[in-house]
Amino acid sequence: MNKTYKISLISIGDEICIGQTLNTNVQWISKEIVKLGGEVTAHLTIKDDENDIVNSINYLKNISNLIIVTGGLGPTHDDITKKVLTEYFNDKLELNEDILKYLKDYFALRNREFLQRHYEQAFIPSKAKIFNNKIGTAQGMFFDEKVKLLSMPGVPREMKHIMENGFLEFIQTQIKLFKYDVVLYRTLRTAGVPESTLADLIGDVSFLGQSSLAFLPSYSGVKLRIGTSAENFFLANQELDRLEKHIIEKCGKYIYSNSDEELESFLANILLNNNFTISAAESCTGGIFGAKITSLAGSSAYFNGSAVTYSNKAKMEILGVSKDTLDTYGAVSEECALEMAIGSLKIYNSDFAISITGIAGPEGGTEDKPVGTVWIGFASKSNSFAKKFIFTKDREINRELSVHNALNLLVNQIKV
Repeated sequence: MNKTYKISLISIGDEICIGQTLNTNVQWISKEIVKLGGEVTAHLTIKDDENDIVNSINYLKNISNLIIVTGGLGPTHDDITKKVLTEYFNDKLELNEDILKYLKDYFALRNREFLQRHYEQAFIPSKAKIFNNKIGTAQGMFFDEKVKLLSMPGVPREMKHIMENGFLEFIQTQIKLFKYDVVLYRTLRTAGVPESTLADLIGDVSFLGQSSLAFLPSYSGVKLRIGTSAENFFLANQELDRLEKHIIEKCGKYIYSNSDEELESFLANILLNNNFTISAAESCTGGIFGAKITSLAGSSAYFNGSAVTYSNKAKMEILGVSKDTLDTYGAVSEECALEMAIGSLKIYNSDFAISITGIAGPEGGTEDKPVGTVWIGFASKSNSFAKKFIFTKDREINRELSVHNALNLLVNQIKV
């Protein structure tokens, strides 16, 4: 079997190391590499320090066919990446007249002064191949000596521009030219089942052979990621089909998607395909369910609205929950959840409605209704019920789990 094309990533920047800036670059680059069949070997995040940069390259070059570096290419004193790479590759900086003209035009177009520090950005290592950045000032520089290495600015928009306008194609060509095996993954999304139960249902993993299966748990469900390598995409997909079929035979009732699709997106497709509408009534989640639904573009086609009724007064005046229900059973009860869902169905004239009422915490629990007690109600024109859940002692986790379980309940009830 041929080897896979291994790519490692270095993110340079003190602001990333100290948590001031979220490193979204590695996530985006890694996903794009996987689409091409490459294998991501390592991520390193380091400070703007010469020794750290050199040591990182020396380590990764032994386990990588290609190193991608982001960050440290700006015009200020702390941007040292170009200087370090020039020295590392025993190179020298030379003025690139084409880049100089681009930079002057770039600043003139924006009515900004062209400074000496901007002029210095037109000096490029002589051995580097340029991958043009036409939306910023720092260019992509590719070295092919000692190791294949691409250095790009850390600004996500500029990094993506360079990758999408030449370098992703370069990676794809390398994989094909040298006949590397492709690495392929597929993610099966589950809902309503813990990781341990899935592991028990799948059982003996000898069916994997040389392929892989990873359990990736979160509060929004467990992902089952299967992976394999093969001579080409056809053979790799054929193997993933075999693995998926086996897993579905074992625990298919919990799997709702094989395309790494979020539950709200899966629900949206069901609603759109059937011209259904939904609405909600929220208490302990304070509008998070509605925010999750409306995070998707075009959600107005199927989401009629959500009433955030945090107080008992709001539950009565907006949703029509009876005072007797609240006095007798309380706001966190099957009866209240039912009346909230039915009220939402009526006021928004939707096909289906969901309600969430509970004790998110950290205070407010009792012996009968501890923190984490949540009732989720469902109502349609032909059916209504409420289901009780006992979650955790953590407020934010409880709110997240409430929304996820409400989405899952809707999916299970609306599936046609």
